[in-house]
Amino acid sequence: MAETALKIQARFIHVSTDLVFDGKHAPYQEDAPPTPLSEYGSTKAQAEKIVLTINKQALVVRPSLIYGIDPIDHQTRWLMKGIEDNQLIRLFVDEFRSPIWVKSLSLALLELADHSVTGILNLGGAQTLNRWEFGNAMLKMLRRETPSNIVPSTIKESGLVRPTNLSLDITKARHLLKTPLLSVDEVTGLRCQSE
Repeated sequence: MAETALKIQARFIHVSTDLVFDGKHAPYQEDAPPTPLSEYGSTKAQAEKIVLTINKQALVVRPSLIYGIDPIDHQTRWLMKGIEDNQLIRLFVDEFRSPIWVKSLSLALLELADHSVTGILNLGGAQTLNRWEFGNAMLKMLRRETPSNIVPSTIKESGLVRPTNLSLDITKARHLLKTPLLSVDEVTGLRCQSE
């Protein structure tokens, strides 16, 4: 696709992820070298390299957790199913991300389609939250109380190998874009006003 876009002189935007990093050197800027911990992150880092090697006019964007309510995003759907099934759900207090609202991401991508910027661009939200805070914020957005089966936990307690802090520096995106990269709190406020 990157080769074809170059041949026909079409704008090419590749959507990657913040999981190309190991979580040890946040906040991450665009020039931070990829240091993935997972196979998914490694695959995404390889794809970034391939795209930017083949097509110097391409843009790679790195969003963080993409969330939405209508329809409900995958992560929040998993959380709601756990509540309905009364499963114990552990949300990490030591894993930090820069969640981005799907509407902000979509509008930013449309804006970038008409922009000449190339290389890499971070597209996270304006607020860094840990998984526990984010889960509670999503429940608040859905006007749900946090039930007793949703509990705070840590990566260490889980035994998993995960990046701890993937917060993104979005300074460059804020300078380039007219689209606001809203915080989770701002999105919650907008939703409350519209209801």
